[in-house]
Order: sequence, then structure tokens, then C-alpha cells
Amino acid sequence: MYFRPTWRQVVGRGLFAGLIVAALAALFPLWEAARGTFEWTDVLPVAGGFVLGACLAAPLAYRSGASVDESGVHPIAIGRSTFGYAPWTRIVDIRPERRGTRTVPVIYLDTGEMLRMRAPYTGPVFAADPHFDEKVFMLRNLWETYRTWLPQPGATPGHDR
Repeated sequence: MYFRPTWRQVVGRGLFAGLIVAALAALFPLWEAARGTFEWTDVLPVAGGFVLGACLAAPLAYRSGASVDESGVHPIAIGRSTFGYAPWTRIVDIRPERRGTRTVPVIYLDTGEMLRMRAPYTGPVFAADPHFDEKVFMLRNLWETYRTWLPQPGATPGHDR
């Protein structure tokens, strides 16, 4: 089972990246205007930057998330991941927590370490996921199903949450 950003979240990330690239591209027409050589064609890099940023960021945004199977939770990420593989036997608790404007599932391990999942998440406007609660419930249900309730060798006592 895969948890990935929804199509709205992918569009939101693409629009945000396009806006950043367009803002950087807007420096060129401002520079031309300051030199006194501004023409209307100097604005084209702004629109092109917006489209280029959105088209490049959206596919990358969709490729982040988590894969969940009978052995545990695996990250799906391009580049640096916010968490590594977490086997069910090492997970002490899974619960949604606020991180800035988003609510994300946080995995608590028996070592006291907290791992923030990249998907699913929910937040305002384009970051909203109408099925976030069901996804967190499914994640907790899988954890309850596959974990063993016996103490693991090497686990730190007193870290049950």
C-alpha cells in the first residue's frame, strides 16, 4: 500500500514551485527596466519560468510518500528522506501531529526517535486531504495487525507511549 500526495497537493506544490521560479525570473525585467532597455518581451521569462517550475516540481512531488507492507513503513523519496525504514516491531505509537500548517502522521520508535512521514498529510487550501483521517486509521490498523505485542530484545523499558 502506498501513501502519496493527492492530486490537489501535487498541483499545489507545482504552483508554489512555479511561483518561486517566476519570482526569480521577474528579476530580469526589473533589471532591464532599471537600465532603461525594457521591452514587453522581457516579461516572457516570467511566464515561462512559472510553467517550467510547475511542470518540473509536480512529478517530483508525486514521487514522495511512504510504502507500507507487512514488514513495516518504507520511505518513498527522491533525494533525502525525512525517515528511514521503520519495522512494525520497533514502532511504539503512530499519531497525527501538527507541523506548521500541516497535520502529518508521526511514528514513535522504541528508541525514543520520532519519524515524520511525508505522506499522507493535510493542511489548508491545496494541501487538504479529505481522506487523511481514514489513511491514518488504516496506518494504525496495519501497525496493530502486524506488530508483535511481546517485548523485543534490546528495547528500552519504559518507552511505551
